[in-house]
Amino acid sequence: MADEKLTEQLCNLDFIVNHVYFPPKLPQKHDIDSTRNFALCKLLVELAAEYCEHLDQPSQKAWSSIITMLHHYQESQKSDDIFVEDLKRDFQDLAIGGFLILHVRKQNAGLFLHRLANGDVSIASFEASFPNAQVLAAKARIACIFPGPAITLPSSVWCDMSFSHELGNFLYHMNRDKLDKSQAHTKKANSNIIETRDVADPKYISELLMGILHGIGSPTPVENVHFVQKRIGDDVLWDNAFLPWRRSPVYLIFRVGLQLALSYVFSSDVTHHQYKAFMAFSQARYLQRVVQDHPELDTDLLYAMRTKVARRIHKLDIRFPQSNGVPLHVAIATQNASNAVKEVLQKRWENVQRLQDQSPEWNPAALDFEADTLLLLKNSRPRILKGLEEDNSLQFSSQFKPQPCNRIRQETDFRHFTLAKLEQVFRDDKRVALTDFEYIVHTHLCLWTESNLERQDASGIIHQCMEAYLLGACKIYSEDNPEDQSHMLLALCAMWVSLDKIVVMQIPLLARYSPELSMNILEPLLLRQTNELDALRDIVQYISDRHAKAEVMDGIFTDPGSNNTFYQQYFNSSLGLHLWSLKQDIEHSATQKREECRRLLKEQNAHYHDLKSQATSFTHDHKEYSFYYGGYWHWSEDKSNCRRCPLDMQINSIPDIHVNEWPLPLQNAAANHVCFELDCPKPFEYWRAATWLLLYDIGTSSRDLRGEADQHGELQGSYDLPQCSQPIRFTLATATKSFKGSHYCSHPIPAKEDDVIVNCGSTWKLYEISTKCWAADEPFQNSSFEKL
Repeated sequence: MADEKLTEQLCNLDFIVNHVYFPPKLPQKHDIDSTRNFALCKLLVELAAEYCEHLDQPSQKAWSSIITMLHHYQESQKSDDIFVEDLKRDFQDLAIGGFLILHVRKQNAGLFLHRLANGDVSIASFEASFPNAQVLAAKARIACIFPGPAITLPSSVWCDMSFSHELGNFLYHMNRDKLDKSQAHTKKANSNIIETRDVADPKYISELLMGILHGIGSPTPVENVHFVQKRIGDDVLWDNAFLPWRRSPVYLIFRVGLQLALSYVFSSDVTHHQYKAFMAFSQARYLQRVVQDHPELDTDLLYAMRTKVARRIHKLDIRFPQSNGVPLHVAIATQNASNAVKEVLQKRWENVQRLQDQSPEWNPAALDFEADTLLLLKNSRPRILKGLEEDNSLQFSSQFKPQPCNRIRQETDFRHFTLAKLEQVFRDDKRVALTDFEYIVHTHLCLWTESNLERQDASGIIHQCMEAYLLGACKIYSEDNPEDQSHMLLALCAMWVSLDKIVVMQIPLLARYSPELSMNILEPLLLRQTNELDALRDIVQYISDRHAKAEVMDGIFTDPGSNNTFYQQYFNSSLGLHLWSLKQDIEHSATQKREECRRLLKEQNAHYHDLKSQATSFTHDHKEYSFYYGGYWHWSEDKSNCRRCPLDMQINSIPDIHVNEWPLPLQNAAANHVCFELDCPKPFEYWRAATWLLLYDIGTSSRDLRGEADQHGELQGSYDLPQCSQPIRFTLATATKSFKGSHYCSHPIPAKEDDVIVNCGSTWKLYEISTKCWAADEPFQNSSFEKL
């Protein structure tokens, strides 16, 4: 019990300090709830009563109606709900010259009520919290004038019990209900969804309620409305949080209501002076309490709080010289708080200085010079002894006997070149094995390719040889030797040509697209042997012929969207019939899940409305009681006999419904590309990976390499989409979060169908897995072998 109370006090302390003093370091997630708001209001009301005790008799009398207003506001913060019976009682208790402030939470609005001398009531509305965009766009504090529209109601209307009941019932529902047209909305994947991280538009209070009251009463003349201008500090902060941190609107309504009420009981100059004096007094007194009860508070935070109070006092002294500047009781409170902070900080600084002044102990008698200077070579003893025992006489060298090795020069079938075999021969024979493999490539690969053009595994065999050869050549060939690099590039390009021939034979559509290798890419190579020059001529001639037949220059390393891409053309061809079937299966499964979501939404909405209709037939039955614990009086409520609270708890416990996100993009070309990557033809995958290996892994310099992509999920294993095979180097990744991967993944009940049934939120782009970069938009623009 004691630990829970201490934890609650510390939470309230952090909340009050952050929202009242607004220090430089603030939380990074939402921290507002009714308990903390009530603690804040309770503190401010206590400080207002204490401040009032130091005033003269006329000022205390003027403050009495304001203290009453603040007490009512404090009571309204005990719960997130405002109840009709409580509102009716507050309306009836509003005396001549009295004030009342209300917070309509779900509508982000505040109401300021003032009972005029003739019994009429002026009702003014204002915004309780500003939209995120306005707060983030502000370079400093936000200047705003309060209140907004004001309506005056005749005394006869105000005293009508039926009107009080209807007004209270309207505010009760406005405080509870999230209305779609007042909620902030955002567009994601062409779905218009509610932005839960932003505040609501107060138009149902400032426009609808004021318009209804206008039909009963009349607009308050501008000369009879008192306005106050405030510079409001706020921020929108979040770090891996569902809701961002925002400054409490309850605190803003408190300050606006207080300053407006003061403007009606004091002259304009005195109003501002009284308000500023109270704010300085309240912050100084609370700072003194904090230092006394929690001296362990962080040094930077204590300093920031003291600076905040000192700044208020300085402004008070500068701006109101005609009002004798700072009142005596405010100056005393500030001095006491400042001295308390100074004492704590001074003690901490003295402790730091004392620790720094302490020298390390010097005790020469405790030193062991022999042990400290003795070098023990425990692990080296056997080696030293062996060296001492060896015969240093002249030894004759033994005869050189090379180990026999298995040459691969006579191999002609590339299917025998498994990855393990190539890795072994390149590791054992090094340059000999590389030379043998290059000989085989230039002598036998062309014939092997012609006889294996229709074999489905041929492309995979060539790609495997390319990767294994590159790995071995990079370890053995020197980067500073251009001849070694030329041998390597010539062999790789020869294998790429064979791979391209095989894939073009199996997928003729590829011949319509650019081979990506430029015709002059092999010009920097340094070659001397006749067979290598002949191989170079054949490679260049083949690349030139491919370019001559190509109709589309950029349609492979590109993102979904265009109908002229290889992916879209393959999908629409006879080769893509299995992709049509895959797409239909995905859409059929998604349609079934969507219908199930609609059914669940209908059931949960009906359950919510049934519970709500039952709840509205009862009123709350709470009994207040107090108890003394830990040196303080605490107030609580007995809700055991309340018949409405259990129903409200059932309503609040209805789980949020998860959104149903369509698995495929809305654009047809993008959806077809997704299906293509889910069941990509293997020969094309090997061709794409080999082309990337040549032009990006080898041909792109380090300064032109792309940075790591900011992606939010790869296609395989994501969002209930089937993956027919493991991708080879390339897949699709989303540049935006899906609905299921963002804070839009669920929606509270009640909900509309448009809130739950949404389009695909992912923006799929071509993604290279090993380098983790985007692979579209001319990735080989700066590719060249000249820099090698």
